[in-house]
Amino acid sequence: MTTQAPALAIDSLTVERRSAPIGIDARRPRFAWHVAGDGPHARQAAYHLQLIDAHDARASWSAPTWDSGMRESRDSTYVVYDGPPLTSRCRYAWRVRVRGGAGATSDWSAPAEFEMGLLTTEDWSAEWIAHVVPDLVSEPEDLRPSRKSPALRRRFNLSAVPKRARLYITALGVYEAFVNGARVGEERLAPGWTDYHTRIQYQTFDATPLLREGENVLAVRLGDGWYAGRIGPWGVHRYGDGPALLCQLEVHLPSGEPLTIASDDRWMARESGTWLHDLQLGERTDLRDEPAGWNAAGFDDSGWSPVSMRASPGSRLVAARDDGIRVVETLPAKSVRAAEPDRHLVDLGANGAGVVRLRTTARPGQHIVIRHAEALDSNGELYVENLRGAEQQDEFTLANTGPVTLEPQLTFHGFRYAEISGVDGALDASSVESRVLSSATRLVGSFTCSDPRVEQLQRNIVTSLRANFISVPTDCPQRNERLGWTADLQIFAPTALFNADLTNMVAKWLDDMVDAQLPSGAYSDIAPTPSGWAGAGNTAWSDAGIIVPWVLYELSGDVGVLERMYASMHRYMRFLEADQTHGYRFGGRYGDWVSLGARTDKTLIGTAYLAYVADLFTRIATVMDNAEDAEHYRAFSDRVREAFQQRFIDRDGRLTAETQTAYAMALGFGLLPPEARPAAGDRLAELVKAADTHLATGFLGTPLVMPALSDNGHHELACQLLQQDSYPSWLFEVRNGATSIWERWNGWTPEQGFYSPRMNSFNHYAFGAVGDWMYRYLAGLNPLEPGYRRTELRPRPGASFTTARASHESLYGVHTCGWRLEDGVLHIEAAVPANTTATVVLPTPDAERIELAPGQHQLEASYRARAFSLSN
Repeated sequence: MTTQAPALAIDSLTVERRSAPIGIDARRPRFAWHVAGDGPHARQAAYHLQLIDAHDARASWSAPTWDSGMRESRDSTYVVYDGPPLTSRCRYAWRVRVRGGAGATSDWSAPAEFEMGLLTTEDWSAEWIAHVVPDLVSEPEDLRPSRKSPALRRRFNLSAVPKRARLYITALGVYEAFVNGARVGEERLAPGWTDYHTRIQYQTFDATPLLREGENVLAVRLGDGWYAGRIGPWGVHRYGDGPALLCQLEVHLPSGEPLTIASDDRWMARESGTWLHDLQLGERTDLRDEPAGWNAAGFDDSGWSPVSMRASPGSRLVAARDDGIRVVETLPAKSVRAAEPDRHLVDLGANGAGVVRLRTTARPGQHIVIRHAEALDSNGELYVENLRGAEQQDEFTLANTGPVTLEPQLTFHGFRYAEISGVDGALDASSVESRVLSSATRLVGSFTCSDPRVEQLQRNIVTSLRANFISVPTDCPQRNERLGWTADLQIFAPTALFNADLTNMVAKWLDDMVDAQLPSGAYSDIAPTPSGWAGAGNTAWSDAGIIVPWVLYELSGDVGVLERMYASMHRYMRFLEADQTHGYRFGGRYGDWVSLGARTDKTLIGTAYLAYVADLFTRIATVMDNAEDAEHYRAFSDRVREAFQQRFIDRDGRLTAETQTAYAMALGFGLLPPEARPAAGDRLAELVKAADTHLATGFLGTPLVMPALSDNGHHELACQLLQQDSYPSWLFEVRNGATSIWERWNGWTPEQGFYSPRMNSFNHYAFGAVGDWMYRYLAGLNPLEPGYRRTELRPRPGASFTTARASHESLYGVHTCGWRLEDGVLHIEAAVPANTTATVVLPTPDAERIELAPGQHQLEASYRARAFSLSN
């Protein structure tokens, strides 16, 4: 008698990686779902999708708009819609069922919904509006602007409570939107940073619950943001000289009557009380000039002025793909110290990005100043020298008597410490909080181990990740830079994508790279960037245009990013072919950035990266079924690899550059003949040991050293290197109180104090790229097929580690690999989602492999450290 395998269940339906999104503009959206089940038959053999128009009361699943039929396919992620054209504004419902590996068909899933945004220019009836007033003070462009934040409002009446309402909104600059006094959405600093001359994002909000019968008001406050405020060290007005608004509120009444409230000449405007609204300098508000209730119905705006009409910038309007910048955490003050009777220093506990929220009791005319810094100096005061031109200072002049909550909305800062002046009496720690802002809104990865110092390093990695994903992936959140440096992300992307659901945001940033690409094909070193304000074509920086799309595809499974980027990547590859000579390429401006010790030859670095990206593009072309390109760049990569070997390997088999970075790069990029790899791995280990088990690498070498050691017989040394806590090392920072990743190994030492403030951030994620090694090598969770469809679970104990565990939630579900070493027995924990496969590789001399079915697993294996060490 045979037992029939249970039917699978379907849940966690998403469209474009989002749950029930509204306002998307993907004309062929991609669907995904979880298949739930355990055992060898917990895999999908076929799927059946149906879609109906959720707006149509007559719509029926028996006569759907689209019916895929049962399609033989294992795909349960990025399943592309191929039905009739979808319509702007339309809401659709969809459901799916699958046939499992044992032949049983699941029940239909519960329906999920998604809604289209505005797909064409003709869908927009709104016009660009602004409030333009003469400058109160004539100042040079590089000084602070003198125009106050504009407040705009539009009154309208509704004959009934609406059945449905959508607000489509964007700005040149940043905006806060209100309906009847209530804030719309959770986003901060929307619509985010793009090249405003090319592409502007818009957001869509459900405004239905905020509207009522009778008088209503739609109100918006604007800030300079990235459009007109300071970006980088380049000053103000890099895209335009003041903010503007574009929005339309589309209301559907029960009678069926549509009503559109669009930005046009019927809006009224005036200056708000915020007289400075700059991302680097801060926000300064005089609440005495802020009209009470200006964003609510019933307010008398008869003294306001008509808005100014603004010419369209001619840019493409695109729907935002991600959740934008949000408050992702609220941290209570760790301590408060009174420096003077009305000046207090507050420790918020972690060096993140965001703003301070202060609750206090106000008196009219009271002036409160909040300054921000990452560290304290030797006198216990704010260390602000490394901020350079970024003041990071918020000010409030209060209007009334009584309790008040102060929280800036049009700026952000990088800080752990705040100095608060002007509060009457003692400042209680419970009245101060850090409102942590980030575009990394959802964490999907976790890592734990037996060493609490390494666990703190993991927390520091996540803190710096969140602090530097603010609309774009940036280098730092505090000084007058905060730019999308491309190399920083290309080395950190694997770590970032393990820890947070950043696929949509990184895909948006790749669009920024394309927007900034030069006619020559070279990518800019910074994206987004105002035209002509950054270098381009530099090794490892421009190469991000090939590396990041590939990493994103491997870790998310989103082949669409390769499809969208292919023509752009091909232009860059042609640029590289023209920029090399006989297979050699000069490494450009930066080299192994902020390395310590010996400098690595930039031509070695340039040639190594040239071979590497040519190899990656060969793989990309293969995925795209472009055999001609694949063959061309396979041959090109081989020629560059041969040139590398001829020029940079001497007669003794050693590299001409005797640096950790050179050996790690040659091993990590596959540039050596197979017979030379063992000796190169040994030489890398010798160089690490010669440095007394310390790193002597910069941005480019650091991510490659640990895998190169582990892959070439020196995993034990890699573990020791991670646990090193003397200078320079990751744990030196932890031992000295770091709560984020530092830009430089020598950012602070007991002997020198702070490094030069010219370039010394304490919140740079680049050196946090070691996280990828921690998850894949130490804990052993390694994706082998795009999107974690197949994983290798390979525990690798080493040094004094007795436990390690990594977990990641992909579109398939939660994958886990954990291990515990106790009394010579290795206890292994594994979680394998349905519709995926996994192989456990045991740390035994013969590297025994065990195939795992979907489900939860516990395994045990005898373990001898020396046998494992030698087998590596």
